[in-house]
Amino acid sequence: MKELLDDEEHMDTVFLVHPTGGASKAGTKRRADSSPVSDDDLVEIRAHKCILTARADYFKALFRKNAGEDASGRKVGTFRESSECIIRVEPQFTPKIVRLMLEFLYTNRVECLQVSTKLNGPVPHSVTTDELLNLLHLADMWQLRDLKRMVEHELIRSHMKVNTVARMYCATDDFHAKRLSKSCLEFIMDNYREVTGSVNFQNEMKHYPTLLIPVLKAAAELIPEQPPKKARTIGAGDSLAKAGNDGIGESETVPNEI
Repeated sequence: MKELLDDEEHMDTVFLVHPTGGASKAGTKRRADSSPVSDDDLVEIRAHKCILTARADYFKALFRKNAGEDASGRKVGTFRESSECIIRVEPQFTPKIVRLMLEFLYTNRVECLQVSTKLNGPVPHSVTTDELLNLLHLADMWQLRDLKRMVEHELIRSHMKVNTVARMYCATDDFHAKRLSKSCLEFIMDNYREVTGSVNFQNEMKHYPTLLIPVLKAAAELIPEQPPKKARTIGAGDSLAKAGNDGIGESETVPNEI
């Protein structure tokens, strides 16, 4: 299947991609400002429509030619991509991200991640944390569940660090990455002082204050419960003292002398 990626002669679909992308530094939906780019300056990446529709329901719906009804009986129209076979990619995604997505759809893996796994370290043309977060964004937006699962696994396996966990944790809220969210919380709890004391964590969490609630709950569970205080048992000495105290201030009755 990988040979098909180089078979441009029979490719019938074009992705129009911004040459540099405009992703935010956090790799989340908070986008950086990007200058408008004309269609002539966009990068063309070609693919086979049959591969796209076979691998993803998103593309199957995108290229549907005939209007019909969905499972609930509602009328379903067609998209312009069904006749143009041109997909205009959101500006925050670079050509590299789109090519990684296509490599996965064609081969069910991303080779540079496989090489990184074998060598246990960074390799030439490896994928950065921010690039993986953008790939996670694309997989979530285009409903590519298998790709999303693979990206989450790679982030957990190779990119979970004190200075990156905040970006990853914030991205889980935007991109509905529950597996990654759970692993981020576990890492934060295991490295609580280092993570919460880092500037990266403080800066990122300013934009996602609600995500602090799970962190606080997880931290509270680490605090051992205090044993309930026992009621004080009154001893014999205490009883005598209490009896003596009770008699203080009371007038004694003196019998009359006969």
